[in-house]
Amino acid sequence: MAGTSSTVKNRWNRKNYDSVLVMLPKGMKERLKAACEKDGISMNSIFVKAAKNYLGEE
Repeated sequence: MAGTSSTVKNRWNRKNYDSVLVMLPKGMKERLKAACEKDGISMNSIFVKAAKNYLGEE
């Protein structure tokens, strides 16, 4: 048996993604979250876009 749905998803994520902990100044997370919700995008997509831009991949 493959395991629970969460276990399978976590295993897939570990195989296909790297993980980074981002430390933001106090209060910035909530402002970023509100802005993302207003624009209908995820907070993760902001960080991926910034990383790609920095690396010249976008």
